[in-house]
Amino acid sequence: MRQEDARRHSRWLMRVLEWNDPRARYPNIWHEGMPRHVLAFASVASRLRLGDLIGVYHPASQTHPQRADRFIGLVRVVGLRRADDPAYAWVDLESAHRFDPPLDLGEAPRRVFLCCDPGWPQREVRLFERLLQAAVSAGFIPQPEDVAAAAPAEPAAGGVRETEA
Repeated sequence: MRQEDARRHSRWLMRVLEWNDPRARYPNIWHEGMPRHVLAFASVASRLRLGDLIGVYHPASQTHPQRADRFIGLVRVVGLRRADDPAYAWVDLESAHRFDPPLDLGEAPRRVFLCCDPGWPQREVRLFERLLQAAVSAGFIPQPEDVAAAAPAEPAAGGVRETEA
């Protein structure tokens, strides 16, 4: 891996519920309306880098109807830790931007956790771009690495794959 590739932030979309939602399968921890610690498959967490930007989508929920089926904001990866089960890892997040009210873009991520870097499925790349543009319009100031992530990258060896967490 080239040194600039190791430093480049990736973009992700994630659907996540709180631990106390009846449909939640994982003990995700939230703070002030945003996910803080998320349990993900180790295969996904191994591809994350510190500083990666993640668009958070809150799926349908009877517990929180005000943000159900909407994007609630952007978070950054600030830590990665092993979980008790080796098939999983904890992803530590910090809020980068919160939509108030949550944003309805009229479509949702197709998977629980997927990459939206250039070279990945265009539907999700465009969805992330729309999300990022909405955040910037609402006052979010992206870091230079976030803008660099939009530049086309060389496709991963073996082609493009989507990953579900």
